[in-house]
Amino acid sequence: MELSNELLDELSDKLRRAVGLTLKLDTDEKIFVGNEERMFLFALIQRLPGYSHKTARSINNYSQVTNYNFHDVWRKNSQNTSDIKAHLPLRDRFRSFAIAIRRIILRLISVVSLKYKLRNASTLIHYSSHMRYGHFVTPELTDLYFKHRDTKDKELRKNFSQNLASVKFSPLLVDYLTALFPTSHLESYSKLSTHPITKLEIGTVAASIYGLMSDPLLSFLIKNNSSRLVYVQHGGGYGLNKDHLGHQMEESGSDMMLYWGTGDHNVFPTRYREKYFPKIKRTSMIVLSSGQDEKAIKPYIELANMVSRKWQSNCMVCLHPDSPIFEDNNVRHGVSNILLEQAQLVIFDSMQHSLMYQRFLARCPFLVIDSDVNDLRVQNDNGRRLLLLMRNSKLLIPKNKLESSVDDWMRFSPNEAQQEFRQRANLVLNHILKRPKLNVLLEV
Repeated sequence: MELSNELLDELSDKLRRAVGLTLKLDTDEKIFVGNEERMFLFALIQRLPGYSHKTARSINNYSQVTNYNFHDVWRKNSQNTSDIKAHLPLRDRFRSFAIAIRRIILRLISVVSLKYKLRNASTLIHYSSHMRYGHFVTPELTDLYFKHRDTKDKELRKNFSQNLASVKFSPLLVDYLTALFPTSHLESYSKLSTHPITKLEIGTVAASIYGLMSDPLLSFLIKNNSSRLVYVQHGGGYGLNKDHLGHQMEESGSDMMLYWGTGDHNVFPTRYREKYFPKIKRTSMIVLSSGQDEKAIKPYIELANMVSRKWQSNCMVCLHPDSPIFEDNNVRHGVSNILLEQAQLVIFDSMQHSLMYQRFLARCPFLVIDSDVNDLRVQNDNGRRLLLLMRNSKLLIPKNKLESSVDDWMRFSPNEAQQEFRQRANLVLNHILKRPKLNVLLEV
């Protein structure tokens, strides 16, 4: 099954009709918002048996799985995540504990004050579009106000299966959708669509599509109010890959799509903090993309070993959690923000990394390996300008120049490297960081 916008349009319409028939809704009722159902179908198809995808995992025992929202389709996508968390260093565990305590405190504050704040607001900035610690940021509404999780109703699902077949879904998709379509838009549809929170008069909502998919109350609030939906970039590669179906769905599903310097409408990147950084240490990191196999990873481990020996510093290769497990002193699965902020130099293997923006905000040295496809996939003039500025500043470099470029940065002390970076990369930093902040742009 070849994924395309045309196929997803067709499947989305069929799914809307099947849900409407099952729940006996008016034929003109709007059921989904923001292309949430298209993104769900996109992810589901990638997880069907026989579909070749380098990172998506096939869903085993799908009939036993209950998805409570659209985002649940990604659950257990990385087989290594739980094992990685179990082997975190003690310092990282303490940090995770401190973050959990802070979230509990923020949750208590939200329980007390959020409803009043939303009753007097015309714009809602969801935590998925901004760091959650801003006073104007709204946490996940479903988590706060909708505790009941409906289990799958056998009779309702049987009726749903018949309606899926009647609108001409393939037998395979009928089986998977009958089991995996979320309860939020079937068993819980009536409760969520009539929930008091969804009656709040919110004119504009800023979120990411994944935040919307994981927060059904937010989806129904937007639906009931016909709110203006503003999607905000939440990861890397936006504006730099015009053929990316997921990015296309976000842009077409929103009233406005905001980018971090690579789109027609741009905003200051607020996913990571912009101040209170730790002291830089004489360390370096090589951060690799998802879907890398052992053959692709080994040269980077060799480079890390060489850098560690040559510059008498610790160079770590940071693998995506879906990568093969390596037992090597210079390999780490996943990376924490604190370690990334402390590194003198970070190397990314592509322009698709969201963590690259953390380095922009910290204004600390980083390198990105250039690719022949960068110029072919770039979406608009702002993306082209970013590539040009990064090449001129020697931040976006050919792979054969990587070793000499690493030497160029590691010859400095940590503080000298940071000062040198701010001079060399001044135009790049301005391109990304001289943008209005989200709360200013939306007048919150």
